[in-house]
Amino acid sequence: MTLDTSAYREFFARHTGCRPYAYQVRAAEMLAQRKNLVVAAPTGAGKTLTVLAPFFFDGWVDRPMRLIYAVPLRTLAQGIHGEARTLAARLGHDPDGFVKLQTGEQPDDPFFALGRIIVTTYDQVLSGLLSGPYGLSSSLHNINSAAIAGALVVFDEFHLMEPVRAFLTGAAGLHLFRDLSQCVWMTATATSPLVEVLRSATGAVDASPSAGEIVDLPTVAGVFRSLQSLNEPLSAGAVLKASEGRTIVICNTVPRAQAMYRDLRRLLPDDVPMLLVHSRFFKPDRADKVAQLPRLFGKGCTGRAVLVATQVIEAGVDISCDDLHTELCPMNALIQRAGRCARYANEVGTVHVYQPATVERWWLPYGELDKPDPALAATADVLREHTHAGAQVTPATVAGWIERVHGEADSHALGGGWRPRLDEILRRIYTKSVLRQPIRIADLIREESVDEVPVVVARERELPDPPGTRESVTISRWQLRALAQPESGTGFLPRAWVWAFGAPDEGRADRWEPLRDEAQLRRALMVCLSPEVARYTSDVGLEVGPAGETTSPPRSLPKRPGYKPLHRETWAAHAQAVAREAERRAMEVDGLAGFLGAGLGARYGLNVPEVRSAARTVGLFHDLGKLQRSWQRWAEAWQRTKEVDYVHVDGLAHTDFDPENPADREANRRFRPPRPPHAPASALVACGLLGEHLAVADERQGLLVSASLASILAHHGGWLPDGVDMGVDQLWERWQRDLAGAGIARLNAAVIEQLYQRPDRGAVVRSLLEIAINPDELEDSWPLVAYLSRTLRLADQRATAEGGEGVS
Repeated sequence: MTLDTSAYREFFARHTGCRPYAYQVRAAEMLAQRKNLVVAAPTGAGKTLTVLAPFFFDGWVDRPMRLIYAVPLRTLAQGIHGEARTLAARLGHDPDGFVKLQTGEQPDDPFFALGRIIVTTYDQVLSGLLSGPYGLSSSLHNINSAAIAGALVVFDEFHLMEPVRAFLTGAAGLHLFRDLSQCVWMTATATSPLVEVLRSATGAVDASPSAGEIVDLPTVAGVFRSLQSLNEPLSAGAVLKASEGRTIVICNTVPRAQAMYRDLRRLLPDDVPMLLVHSRFFKPDRADKVAQLPRLFGKGCTGRAVLVATQVIEAGVDISCDDLHTELCPMNALIQRAGRCARYANEVGTVHVYQPATVERWWLPYGELDKPDPALAATADVLREHTHAGAQVTPATVAGWIERVHGEADSHALGGGWRPRLDEILRRIYTKSVLRQPIRIADLIREESVDEVPVVVARERELPDPPGTRESVTISRWQLRALAQPESGTGFLPRAWVWAFGAPDEGRADRWEPLRDEAQLRRALMVCLSPEVARYTSDVGLEVGPAGETTSPPRSLPKRPGYKPLHRETWAAHAQAVAREAERRAMEVDGLAGFLGAGLGARYGLNVPEVRSAARTVGLFHDLGKLQRSWQRWAEAWQRTKEVDYVHVDGLAHTDFDPENPADREANRRFRPPRPPHAPASALVACGLLGEHLAVADERQGLLVSASLASILAHHGGWLPDGVDMGVDQLWERWQRDLAGAGIARLNAAVIEQLYQRPDRGAVVRSLLEIAINPDELEDSWPLVAYLSRTLRLADQRATAEGGEGVS
């Protein structure tokens, strides 16, 4: 595909208010050619618009239907989300519907199924790909496994992804979905080992500005930014001595940032605006401070203002200052921090780097509890050599420093490259999705900090139950250790509590327990602090130690996604509704006739009508198991508890039930006999129908039939039960009429009867599943299985929400 570059330049300028740089036009051309990209460009070079603008351009033929924009931190997601909404509104789209924010704090699109642009964190993307989506129940493990299929996936600031964890997982995961998705990796501080892995795993090509183009960028040619290393720790006095205009101070820990803010506020005149930004503010206060940043430090701002912050503003935040003061940190973080100084054209600024503070564990958060990150010493060596008297920070200089400090460490961390990681991803997907055994995935995404714990503030008489109903912040356990106190007699007054899971078999419920010792603190999943030892103010945030009055505000728990009231619905009506919705999703939402369809053709040799037929067929067949006698008897009995005069004539797919209604949940728990499973029976009956309904030539039929069968079996998250007959019951007496009512005309009842007569029903299903669900072939087949499973589950959800004949 080719792009009309003249039309694109005009489009870009008209809707963004600025002319595109040459590298931005080249990147758009490469995207139109289905290429994966690496973009290494200095801060302020317009990397975000490099991917946002092409996605809105209608001249990109067969573009992906969704843009998933992933960043390392939720604070960065807020900024990108706002930029995407602004551009969407300029182009006449409804920003509320077109652009969604998906984070743990604001889960607006948990299934990556509503927005055309979805701004999220890489944790959300990768956990879904690994069949363990964060924030969703175990039964929904596979719903986001193919969320990136048909999407343009952007990993911004990818240098912040741990090389041995999220970075390798992302590179290997995008290789797994090759042809079916497109990816762009962007940063200002990439090392050559990271770029080489992306080239090898995804075939990514370099779309970065050339050295000459970088020099001509207004944010490079029109600014002068120097870096000076000082042989003293960061202090309020040093800050005030070296700055008079817009000033940013970045500390490595929240307590040091809070102390710095208090010192500066005491020394500065009251009329000088000051802000403190870190991770220990409750949501409304944090949002208010972030909203003030552009007004005080945005483009065109002048005058005196001071911002004290932690790492939360070091990347992706579009602000600038005249002087930036920072504690020593690893070089890649330092360069990102420097990007908040003299960021805009015609600005001059200085970055002041100070020696580490002489405090316990001064190196945190860079390193482990017992030792610092070696990058700190390496960064200090570079600064001693080059910046003792000040040095201009240029892109060429930065590239050399980054490579020297981080290149060897990244190379070592990447080890054998992405291939072993892909094998590990497939092993865990198979264990989790096929064997349905619990297995961890978080260690493939981010190093799990055993030192950090969520903390809420409440009085003893108001301890939140459950804890999630109050807002929390995250604090290091070692900073809380002084609060652990041994119990002494009857006068023990707890200052903190830990949340302990109960033991239902022993009659013990989940509960809060007083914090008595450090061992208990090390095991705690959540901590509650008394206001006697926790002070919260809107300007400073949460401090541990001083007494306060404020407690954690209430937090509205998000509704469980996918759980909606069910209403009585016949089996035939539901089967038809899901089939229609699955077909609609494939064609209109996923773009099967465009980007995704071309990828499926390249990867599997399947054409659009064949995949479209598969999507419709799995929707039509997914609930075949509900036509069992036992399931229909249960449905009839339950529905009569809702409608005393109910007459069971047609097979039902749903009965009246509200999963959010405690009375319904309790009645369901006590109802006997309980609702029987239906997915294994659906798979068994489908074995006798799929071959006729998926008429695909040659060897492709076996793969498509097997993948379709797998999606039917797993549409409620389960898999084949043990036992040769799978516990499948006979079909009820009117099953053929129900199938005819759903429009299933090609029916050989004798084949179905033969399947039921076989004693080894499980073996029949397993043999057909083996074509697609085989550990040795999973690398090739899994994306197709995952895509059909996702299509079916989302179609089932929407059709169920819109269907039903009964009343609630």
